[in-house]
Amino acid sequence: MKLNKVLMSVATMAGVVAAGSVAANADVVTVQQGDTVWGFAQETNSTVAQIAQQNNLQNPNLIFVGQQLQIGQTVQQSNAQAQAAAAQAQANAEAQAAAAQQAQDAAAQAAKEQQQAQANAQAQAAAAQAQQEAQQKAQEEAAAKAAQQAQQKQADEKQYAQRQNQVNYNNANRTVQHVVRSTQAPVSNNTSSNNGGLDAANAAARAWIVARESGGNYNATNGNYYGKYQLSRSYLHGDYSPANQDRVANQYVSSRYGSWVNAENHWKQCGWY
Repeated sequence: MKLNKVLMSVATMAGVVAAGSVAANADVVTVQQGDTVWGFAQETNSTVAQIAQQNNLQNPNLIFVGQQLQIGQTVQQSNAQAQAAAAQAQANAEAQAAAAQQAQDAAAQAAKEQQQAQANAQAQAAAAQAQQEAQQKAQEEAAAKAAQQAQQKQADEKQYAQRQNQVNYNNANRTVQHVVRSTQAPVSNNTSSNNGGLDAANAAARAWIVARESGGNYNATNGNYYGKYQLSRSYLHGDYSPANQDRVANQYVSSRYGSWVNAENHWKQCGWY
C-alpha cells in the first residue's frame, strides 16, 4: 500500500469521527419474573455481552427479580477524543507505510547484494578458469621443452655413438689390413717422398687436416691416437717414425676415402676423418 493512500484514508476517517459524536439512548429496566438477559438483548437489538459489560454482570445467566439493568448505552466522544483517535490511526498508518517502505528497500538491497554476489562469483570462476588454463599451458610448454631437450640429447648421443663407431676397433682392423700388406716394403727416411703423387689439392687437404689434428706435431698424443695424423696406435704397429706415419696416413686415407680431398670434406661434416 502506498503511503499517500494510507494517509488519505486515515484523514477521511478522522474527519468523520471529528464531525460529531455517536449517541445511543440507554433505558433502565426492572427485572420481572421470567426475564433474561438474552431476552433483553433480543428486544433492544443488543447482545448479551454488551448488557453484561454495561451492568458488570459476572454471570449474565443469573439476574434477580427487581434488579435494575441498563439496556443500551449513550456514548459521547468529544472532539478531542476523536482527534486523538484519528491521530493515533494516522500514526499507525504512517508506521505501517514506513515499515512497508523499509521492507521494500530491504528487498531492493537484498536483490542488489545478490546480483553483486553473482557477479563476484562469476568473476572468481573466470579468474580460476584463466589460472587453470595458464597452468595447463605452462605444463604443456614445459613438457614440450623437456621432450625437445630429451630428443636433442638422444640425437646428440646417437651422433656421438655413430662417430665413435667410425673409429671403433672393427673399423680400425679393416683399415689395418690395408696397411699390413705394405709393412714389408722398406721405409724411406725421406718423408718428402711420401708426398709424391699428391696434387696440390690433396696436399692442401692433407695439410688442412694435419693442422687441426695435431698442428703438424709427429709426437702429439690423444689417448689411443698418436702423431701428426692422430692415427690409432694399432695402425702404426709400434713404428712412430715420421716416415711411417706419413706412409700409413696416405694408405689409410686412400683406402677409406679415396683422396685427401674427400677426407677433408668428411672431417668438415663430422669433425673427424
